[in-house]
Amino acid sequence: MENLQRINFETVLSEQIGADYYENDIIMLKDAAEIPVLLDAHLEGNLIVLCENGNATVYVNGEERQIHENQIFISRPNVVLSDFETSDDFKFSVILISDRLLASSLKDNITIWSNALYVQNANVFDFESRLFEIKTASEKLIQFILCDRDSPFYKEKLFSMLNTFMLQICEQILRNNGSRNMLSTT
Repeated sequence: MENLQRINFETVLSEQIGADYYENDIIMLKDAAEIPVLLDAHLEGNLIVLCENGNATVYVNGEERQIHENQIFISRPNVVLSDFETSDDFKFSVILISDRLLASSLKDNITIWSNALYVQNANVFDFESRLFEIKTASEKLIQFILCDRDSPFYKEKLFSMLNTFMLQICEQILRNNGSRNMLSTT
């Protein structure tokens, strides 16, 4: 693993993977089939994979992680992802988001994210069908917003959708950990 490439937003976009939406700090792909650029690499961003069907195996810093239907896989920046293998029926969506945009989106709730990913070293979380429904509705709204790029509130509308979705993921993380005791008390 000595020849690891550093993967950033520009690298992913240069692979011409057909991103549904991208800006400097975020890339969103729905119905992704595969992302070969993520193999054997240091990823410079938070990777969120929503598994809608099938299963996958990925190694995170050499530790195996299994991802199954109705689970979210989250990889924090600067970890090594390798040996990403999927079943033939694996269907997933991907969000690659910078730390800056993630912190801006989650605000005070970033402690939930940090506790789960950094303190507890968790990567895979179950999600309820409601999250998939929110994702589907968000995608439709995002497509609607993308058709109106001349709107004076274009970016604000897009980022409000992102904020809602990221908070929903934090709620799923809390549910997976059984309580809201991960919230900051400061």
